[in-house]
Amino acid sequence: MSRINLRPNHLVALTIVVITIQGLIWTYKTQAAIRLSNDSIVDEIAMVAPQYDLDPEFVYNIALAESNLNPVAQSKFARGIMQMSLPAWKTVTDEPYTKAWDWKSNVHNGIRYLSFCKQELENKGQFSYAKLSAAYRFGLKRLEQCAYDVKKLPRTQNRIYKKLLQEDSA
Repeated sequence: MSRINLRPNHLVALTIVVITIQGLIWTYKTQAAIRLSNDSIVDEIAMVAPQYDLDPEFVYNIALAESNLNPVAQSKFARGIMQMSLPAWKTVTDEPYTKAWDWKSNVHNGIRYLSFCKQELENKGQFSYAKLSAAYRFGLKRLEQCAYDVKKLPRTQNRIYKKLLQEDSA
């Protein structure tokens, strides 16, 4: 087996190539996001949410709070418009997690996950849209650990979530 000898200048060139490729990928994703209009996202939510017995305006507000409708939004643990985490994604679909970058797949699976959370809350006699917001934001287990009392969850700085979390009528 032959050994590859890389000189320092070769490593610098290779690093530049890798960084350039990463930049091109990011530019492509960003341009795709720019071409996607908010109207397309709103229309998709309006079409899909009622199929899962969810209020489209509520789903829209969750998407707005999570990513500001940015299809390439990424945090440490979540991706896309609905900021789907891998565990949430696996709860509702067998699709590979890379599909979370496809905005329609992300929206559909985000809605499926909201529906899953809603069903879990209904099964325990705990459903309200504020609790559903809390379940999506903090997780079902964390909400259960707080005895379904939204006020016991950490305070959020997100204006949209603040409003969604205080609308608890239960």
